[in-house]
Amino acid sequence: PNKIDVFVVGEVKNPGLVQINSRSSISKAILAAGGPINFRSKKNKIKIVRENKFGDFSVEEYNFNLKDKSKKQDISLNNGDVIFVDSTNLTKTTDAINNVTKPFTGLYRTLQFIFR
Repeated sequence: PNKIDVFVVGEVKNPGLVQINSRSSISKAILAAGGPINFRSKKNKIKIVRENKFGDFSVEEYNFNLKDKSKKQDISLNNGDVIFVDSTNLTKTTDAINNVTKPFTGLYRTLQFIFR
């Protein structure tokens, strides 16, 4: 086929299914998903989940640099591959703090409204 479907998930601007040329590389797929989100994405660690011919899935991690113009680290993709752009540790920490404090913020605002 001339086109393949890959899923780009994680810290990219438009996560989801992207259709790219069958000879496209990982960098093209990430850019087709809008590129990595600055300050949130761990751009140097990309994971690819791929189904092998036996129906098992493997996860491969790559050191990756979108600015590196050499093709040495840019692997070819297969139809159905899932590309995962991980979050930085700071992003994971701040997201966890936000998830914990969000209910209390709503409660505080409600109480503030009631006791005006």
